Amino acid sequence: MQVSRLALRDFRNFRAIDLDPPPGICVFWGDNAQGKTNLLESIYLLSTLKSFRGAKNRDLVRKGASQATIRGRLTSKDLPRDCVLQIDSSGKKPRLDGKSPRGLTQYFDVIKAVSFVPSDLRLVDGLPQGRRDFLDRATFTLQSEYLGEVRTYRAALAQKNALLRDARASGRPPDPGLLATWEEPLIAAGARLIQRRTDFLKQFAPVFREVHEGITGAAKGHAAFRYKGCIGPESLAGGFDAIAEGLRTKM
Repeated sequence: MQVSRLALRDFRNFRAIDLDPPPGICVFWGDNAQGKTNLLESIYLLSTLKSFRGAKNRDLVRKGASQATIRGRLTSKDLPRDCVLQIDSSGKKPRLDGKSPRGLTQYFDVIKAVSFVPSDLRLVDGLPQGRRDFLDRATFTLQSEYLGEVRTYRAALAQKNALLRDARASGRPPDPGLLATWEEPLIAAGARLIQRRTDFLKQFAPVFREVHEGITGAAKGHAAFRYKGCIGPESLAGGFDAIAEGLRTKM
């Protein structure tokens, strides 16, 4: 993906800035607190509708302004597209070639971006949730329909958790029928997520080994990783049905 035009209005510390980046690698340099990271954040926001800093919408709008706007002209697969993202306290509104996209999948199919920031080093020694989030972002970048599957899983998990909270508050055990109503969708959605993650890792593993060997000079096969979740390797290797059954035994 090539960014040939970037215009920011009332974004972070920028009142107005217009850039025409040349093809190839671009390096931004300058003093501290001048907005270098903000520029990179704007491109990532335009591409993913999320901040790699985890910022809230109100933090993205310049102080004293009511709305921030990011405009970009991006070329992907030799096709130039005009993208606009408007941000205010109520949310984010993307536009693609002057129109609202039919859905987020259409928008994300056009634009691809990956960030690497110092906090990503926590993938190695941080909490498991960080590694799951990384796998979800990577899988979503390759398969935009994955977003819908994540949302389905989170909705089912929220409903089950709400049922358990209500039961605790009432001092009675949860209704088995209602619990089963949400457990089965949760198992199915969770199995799809795990299968997608493991499929991604299978694709990513040879790339990881090649890059690692190129950097370190280590012998082939020296670097490896594996998915370690709440179910055993036999279930992971058995496909969707085996993964779902493994999750069911954990419920």
